[in-house]
This record gives sequence, C-alpha cells and structure tokens, in this order.
Amino acid sequence: MTLPPASEIRRDRELREEARHLHAALFQEEIPAELEEGYVRAHDYYCQEPDGIDITAIVARKLDVEALELVLRRKRPALTRKLRMLLYLAEARPSYYPRLVNETDRPVRAWLSLGGAVLRTGFKYVQGRLLLRRHRVV
Repeated sequence: MTLPPASEIRRDRELREEARHLHAALFQEEIPAELEEGYVRAHDYYCQEPDGIDITAIVARKLDVEALELVLRRKRPALTRKLRMLLYLAEARPSYYPRLVNETDRPVRAWLSLGGAVLRTGFKYVQGRLLLRRHRVV
C-alpha cells in the first residue's frame, strides 16, 4: 500500500477542518467522525471547487459561514453547495432528527420563531456584506 502524495494529505486535512467549521456553524457542536468522513468522501462528487471563494480563508479566520452564504448564495454557490451537502449527510442520521424536525404543535412559539428568523436574516445579510468587504474572500 502506498501513501497518498502530500497534496492529497493536505487536501484531506483541509476538508476535515472545513467540515468541522461548517458543522459548528450549523449545529453549534463538534462533528461526529462518521459525518466528517462522509463529508470528505462526498465532496469530490458534489462540490466543484473553483468558484472564486476562498473557503480555506473562511475556515482559517473562523468567519460567520451563515452570513457569507446568505450574501454569496446566488452569484457564487460553492459555499451553499457545501452547506447543503453537510445538511443532507446529517439528515440521514437519526441523532439529528430532533434538530431538523419539529413534531410539537406550538403555533405561538412558531410565529415568534419565524419573526425572530426574519430579523436574524436581515442581521446576517448586513454582517455578510461587512465580512466580504473586510476580508476579501471572493
């Protein structure tokens, strides 16, 4: 068995760090090992890198991924594809079910949550614009 070249090892390490950062942004916790491995394996099939976004810089600087994705969603969808892929992989695991599906009937709480989400989206959009201006990741 031969070891992969140094560039492959570096790429694998970068993808694992990317998976950890994106997972922490979405779920505010560490990524399980099997989900991290799935992200690395699925990356070559679902994500084509050259989109003009410096994902490595976003991860290294620990920038707000949600804010940047919101601003870059239509013009440069690479970050959106990566987040979707991670969510698809997480959806398939039973431990993520309570985080992704709400089975309780609480209409007042739902409306309050929806209103909060609208405000949060506006805040994230402004924050994303400021991050793009400051850090030049595109």
